[in-house]
Amino acid sequence: MIRKKMFAGMLMGLAILLSAGCGGKEAENGADITPTTQAEPSADAAPSNPAPSQAGDQEDGDAKPTQEVGIPPVPTLTQAPVMTEAPTDGKEADERTQEEIYQDMIERSLLAEGNNYRIKKVLEKARNGEEVMLAYIGGSITEGANASDATCYVTKSYDGFVELTGAKEAGNVSFVNAGLGGTSSALGIMRYDRDIVEYTGKQPDIVFIEFSVNDWQEPTDGEAFESLIRRVYGAENEPAVVLVFAVFKSRWNMQTNYTPLGKLYRLPMVSILDAVVPALDEEHTLDEDIFFSDIYHPTQYGHKIMADCLNYMFETLDAAEADEPYVMPEKSWYGDTYENTALIDSQRQDAVSELSAGGFTETDGALGTYRYDRTLKTFPDNWMHAAGSGDEPFRMTLTCDGLLMAYKQSSDKKFGSVDVYVDGEFVMKVDGYSEGGWNNPVPVQIIKGRGQQEHTVEIRMSEGSEDKVFSILAFAAGLETDAAE
Repeated sequence: MIRKKMFAGMLMGLAILLSAGCGGKEAENGADITPTTQAEPSADAAPSNPAPSQAGDQEDGDAKPTQEVGIPPVPTLTQAPVMTEAPTDGKEADERTQEEIYQDMIERSLLAEGNNYRIKKVLEKARNGEEVMLAYIGGSITEGANASDATCYVTKSYDGFVELTGAKEAGNVSFVNAGLGGTSSALGIMRYDRDIVEYTGKQPDIVFIEFSVNDWQEPTDGEAFESLIRRVYGAENEPAVVLVFAVFKSRWNMQTNYTPLGKLYRLPMVSILDAVVPALDEEHTLDEDIFFSDIYHPTQYGHKIMADCLNYMFETLDAAEADEPYVMPEKSWYGDTYENTALIDSQRQDAVSELSAGGFTETDGALGTYRYDRTLKTFPDNWMHAAGSGDEPFRMTLTCDGLLMAYKQSSDKKFGSVDVYVDGEFVMKVDGYSEGGWNNPVPVQIIKGRGQQEHTVEIRMSEGSEDKVFSILAFAAGLETDAAE
C-alpha cells in the first residue's frame, strides 16, 4: 500500500473525488510471450487523437497514423462526457473513503510488474549510498507541460524514490529529464545517447520511456521504440527500463501496441490510462478538469497522480521477493534496426565514410531548447541551406541498415522542400514548411530494408525551392555493432 503520509498533500485534490460505483482491476504480471506465435498489433488499431499540433486548430479526417512526411492536421477528438455527479439509479453507494478511492485508482496503474531484479538492485544501490541516476525520456508530458519543475511527475517520482530509499541526506541519487515536446520514439532513439549519456557523463540506472501518446506519427512502425528499449536494456551496467503509458483527454494511448514489448522484455509497465479512465467514466470519482489541463496534458494534480503511480510501482517491487536476472531475448518484436545507433551531425561523423554539405553550409540557430537546460538547442550542429546557397546537393556515404533524418519544420514561408535520393533512387520529398510548424524537429526514415551495406544519400532542394531554406538537423544510422565499440 502507498504510505499514508503520501496523502498529506492530497486533501484539496481529494475533496473533488465523488462517491460512486466501485470498480478496478488487478495488476497484470508479465507473462511469457513469443513473437512468432502472437500477431503484431494491427495498424488498423489507430488512435482517435494523435499528438499535439502547435497550430491550435483541429480538422475532421481519418485518425489513423500517417507515414506521410511531416505532421498532418490533428483530427477532431471524440470528447467524452464530463461527469460531475455520480449516477445513482439502482447502484449502491460507494462506501470507500477518499483515501481508499485514491489508493484503488493508483493501484490500477500497475499494468505489469515485470522482472524486478534490476529495479531491486538499483534500490539497494541507493540505500547503500552508491551513485544512482534516474533518466526520463518522452514527449511534452515528461518535459513537464503545464506543471512547474517541482510539480512535474518526473520530479515528484524522483522525490518518491529518494524518500523510499532514504537517500535524501546522502545526496547520492540524481535524475535527468530528457523530455521534449511533440517528439516520438524515433527522435528518442536519436537523442538518447547525446541527451542522457553524454549530457550526464554516465549511464543511467533506471530509464522511464514515455512515448505512448506521441508515436502515432512515428515513422518506423514501433521499431524505434523497441530499439530504444534494447539500447537501454543492453547497456553494460544493466539498467532497469520502465514503460510509462500516459493518456490523452480522449482516453487514447498506444499501450495496446507496446504492451507486447513490455511482456517480451519483462518490463514494469505503468498505465495512467488504466488508473484514471475508470475513475472518470465508470466510478465518476475524478473530474476531467482536475486531471487534464487541456486535451493533451495533465494538470499539476494530474502530474501528482502520475508520480504516485510510479511511486506505487517502486513500493510494490521493493516489497516483492527478488526475481532471477532476465536476459534480453535475441529476437525482437517490431525490429531492432536502431539498437546500435550512431548520431550524425556536423560534429559527429564517425559512422560516415564521405560527406559533402554542398549548399547546406549554414547553421540554423532558430531552434527550440530543452526545459532542463535552456542553454541547449535541440539540434545545434545542423546543416542549413539558405536562400542563395546554390543548388549543390548534400551528399553522404555510409554503411548502415536503416537511416533516420530529423529536419526542422517551420511556419515561415521562406522554408521550402527537398528531394531525397538513396543510391541514385528517389525516396521522398520532404517539406520544411508547415502552417503548424514551430521550429520543431520531425523525423523521417529514408533507408529501411536494404540491408547492412554501403549507401549514398543525396539531398537536393526541390524544383521551385532552389532559393528557399531547409535545415537538416541530424541523422541516426542503424549499425551492425555498437558505435561506441
